[in-house]
Parts: sequence; structure tokens; C-alpha cells
Amino acid sequence: MKTGHTRARGVNRKKWLWLGGGAAAALFLVSCASLNRTLVLPPQIPGATFVGSQECATCHENITKGFPTASHARLMAKGPNAADMGCESCHGPGSLHSQAGGSRTTIINPRNSPEICFQCHLDKRGEFNLPNHHPVLEGKVSCINCHDPHKGKPRWAAAWR
Repeated sequence: MKTGHTRARGVNRKKWLWLGGGAAAALFLVSCASLNRTLVLPPQIPGATFVGSQECATCHENITKGFPTASHARLMAKGPNAADMGCESCHGPGSLHSQAGGSRTTIINPRNSPEICFQCHLDKRGEFNLPNHHPVLEGKVSCINCHDPHKGKPRWAAAWR
């Protein structure tokens, strides 16, 4: 038979469980429902500064012209404290690349490593560790072989028409 003290302790536990669970659910709802943008910490290149996508477009216009249709276009940072970082969100700050006349050693190329993609696409890293997966981690294919981050439609979509 339960005493009054034991019964009260059980009720208190239930109250705390409900309060704790309710607080966690409220925090989840507020954090997920109030976030309407993608937050990105762009890769860094020692000694380089951000120059903005307009500078990239001076040499890479064939790539940047389709960028507004891409889902990655929402990564562009705007405002007085941020350069237009559409390209540099994935490729890192471009000042050294621009000054070097486009040297491949002064910019990050996500095609060479999926780690840049995994910074935002965390779920894909786990999928590529499953027994059956595309050989991205093995370096046999790149995310960019199928998914063009610079345009609105994936490269394979044309094959399904």
C-alpha cells in the first residue's frame, strides 16, 4: 500500500516530466518555426577576404548567370556587415583567387571533397556510410556529378523528360 508521501513523490515526478517534456516541445517548435533562413559558416582560406559574387561573375559569368534559380542561392548573405556571399558560401573567400588571376590553388573546389557539402547536408554524410551508397566517400564520384549547386534543376533531370 502506498503512503501519502510515496504517492506525492510520484505525482511530483509526473508534473516534472510533463513540464520538462512541454518545455522541450515548446523550444523545438519555437526554434524550428521561427527560423526562415539557412545559416552558413563559409569555409575559410588563410589570408583571403570575401569579395562577393559580383567579383566572381567577372570571370565566371557562365556559372553565375544561372545561380538565382538554384536552391543554394538562398545562402547569399546580405546587409551592411556581410558581402554578397553566394559563391563564397561554398568556395571560401575569393580575394586571393581573384588577385592570382583565377589560380586553382587559391579557392576551395567542393568537387574535390564532399566535406564542404556535408557542412550543410549533414544527413547525407550518414547516408554515405550505409552499406549501399554512391561511392562519394571513396572519391569515385562527387556530389556535383549529379547535383549542380549553380542551377535550379539537377543534371539528371534532363534524362527523365
